[in-house]
Amino acid sequence: MKINSCFFSLLAGFLLPGVILAGTDVEGRWGVTDSTTDEAIHWPDNWPGVHDLRAQWWKILAEDSAAWKASGYLNHAKGEPPGNSYFLWRYDEPLPEGTKILLEGDFPHARMMSFQVSAPWQQDLPYMGDGTGIHEVPLLDVDIEPDPGSSNPFRPGADRNTRWRHYHVTFVLKDGDPAVLNPDAMRPPYRAAGNLRVAGTRSGKYGKRGPVLWMRIYLPDGHDAYAGVSPPVIRIQRPGEAPILAPITREVELNINRTDAGDYSIKENPAFANGRSKREQESLQWLREWAQKGLEQAGKPTQTDTLVRRFFSAPDGRLRLIKLDDPAFFIGWLKHIRDADFCSGHLPKLYAYLYGKGHERPPPANDSHSSGQNLYNSYLTSAVSLKPGEILVFHGKAAATPHTLGGDARMTAATQLRYWNITLQAGHPQRLTPVVDISDEEVILDDQDFYTIAIGRPEDRPANADAAHGISWRDWPAGDALAVSIRMMSTNTNTWKYAPQLISWLDTDYCDNNKWPQAVEQRMKEYAPEGRYLSVAQVSALAQGKNWQQVVNSVAVKHHVPASSLNSSDIPASSGSHSGKIEVDGQQRSFILHRPRGVAADAIMPLIIVLHGGRMKGWQMEYFTNMSQLADSEHFMVVYPDGAGEYQGTSGWFNDGRLRKPNDVHFLSALIVALIDQAHVDPRRIYMTGFSNGA
Repeated sequence: MKINSCFFSLLAGFLLPGVILAGTDVEGRWGVTDSTTDEAIHWPDNWPGVHDLRAQWWKILAEDSAAWKASGYLNHAKGEPPGNSYFLWRYDEPLPEGTKILLEGDFPHARMMSFQVSAPWQQDLPYMGDGTGIHEVPLLDVDIEPDPGSSNPFRPGADRNTRWRHYHVTFVLKDGDPAVLNPDAMRPPYRAAGNLRVAGTRSGKYGKRGPVLWMRIYLPDGHDAYAGVSPPVIRIQRPGEAPILAPITREVELNINRTDAGDYSIKENPAFANGRSKREQESLQWLREWAQKGLEQAGKPTQTDTLVRRFFSAPDGRLRLIKLDDPAFFIGWLKHIRDADFCSGHLPKLYAYLYGKGHERPPPANDSHSSGQNLYNSYLTSAVSLKPGEILVFHGKAAATPHTLGGDARMTAATQLRYWNITLQAGHPQRLTPVVDISDEEVILDDQDFYTIAIGRPEDRPANADAAHGISWRDWPAGDALAVSIRMMSTNTNTWKYAPQLISWLDTDYCDNNKWPQAVEQRMKEYAPEGRYLSVAQVSALAQGKNWQQVVNSVAVKHHVPASSLNSSDIPASSGSHSGKIEVDGQQRSFILHRPRGVAADAIMPLIIVLHGGRMKGWQMEYFTNMSQLADSEHFMVVYPDGAGEYQGTSGWFNDGRLRKPNDVHFLSALIVALIDQAHVDPRRIYMTGFSNGA
């Protein structure tokens, strides 16, 4: 039997295998001997299958880049970065109050380890789990007190490769207010010393299931799936009873509607020799099948998704990066993105009713994380789409993080961030599969700690886009549009001032278009990942040492619409009404643009397009409608295009089935794109109205 010090080795010789020493001086440290060895485990008679405790957990296991690609990108189908391991255990029915979940194991060889356990149940917040509602109760690696004779390798200066790395932790189950029962752990930055947390007796929709327990291992050394140790052993101790080995988890995180995904009894869910259970193996296969369908749907890169380009590109060409404030809230916003009243009025009220959450709520319901999310991460999101011959580039200053992937001997302090990662995902919006991934320690840095990450089709890769020239290259393998997911992990008790964790609900208010596009950049400054679409020649110039700003100053955002000769000098910056021209399909087309008075030139505004009637011009429509005066008072932009067609002796808009030329759809499309790019028009709020022939 392995023991953690000479004294306890001697003492343990007088104990029977599996006996637990109680009465330790650290709250929640329920034992000080190693009772995880084969001879110390008391296997229950109804334990199904082989005696392998790894089967207690449902798992997604870390793998290196080569193995991940060889799997067809399918082994991390839940969308998590492939360099990390994730463990899930869930009891399939509520447990009585006072029950304890007892964990015992060895600290892994990794960048980060954390536990999260379902929050204490609250009757007024029915949606407590399954990716909605308030988040779980956290316990971070550095806050765990190791057993006597062991050390915690996650603490700064500790020996990361020490042989003695054992711990015991306790989750006691109660119902009530999570912030009251876990006063420090349930408030940012979610740090509280000690080996005890108070968890929920039940979880899931309406509390029908028992507690859920997450264990996350980020960047295990050398991408080792189990980070050099066995997963912790889970025991359950009901009130007044002795601890028993917890059963194999039978419910898994799938979010897939399957008619054959029924409940499993213990006997129907045996442990296999590979450390998985029957249920786990089946569910992972279902995930692979789901991911395969999503990747087939995404297809190969062939053309550009113009909607993605317009919405997620800022007027100056930068990628719009959004802090993800709760996935359910974000999805609700996207579904009703054209309804400003719903966003600012009904959505927050509906969200508070369903999940009890919002910025004005008491903790922990005022936090933007949902259940199932890593509490120490800020999730930054966007979407991208490449044109042929184009490369997506991220550039920024790298936050300082520990270096552990290669097995460093000592843990260094996470003075800024503990970890950061960029993942691009393809497939179904609700089941995205990673196809591009790069973590902090894999990024090439210059002498000022700036990085340049280039992602493109293999045939578009410049010959000098490699590590030797300061470029971290990744192939773009699938789909016309990919989701961007950036994880920034802060675990400091004194949060780094540039950490995106400090971006509040109100800072990134989705309903205020002058807030959310800038919130990440305003907080993170030069540390914000700046994304841009560059040409092959521009990336090659970067690799030759050309200054980043010199290159991006030459970038002009182009959209998949008819080319026009309109440039920024044609767009008036001053308020009032101004005449303009744009060349479309080889023809000069004219318009009048009115900028509202009293609004900054760089403010992002809605646009109303007003089409005149037959035998009229735009200037007459401006006079006829008084729309410009309304624009001044309500702060929107208005444009009055001129029709150019002639039909039966009159002029107007006759590309309505009567005439094929000029192509007014091309004209209006090009005008909209030009105003988005150069006049700061909000692409989410563009409206059109008209009179008579223009209607």
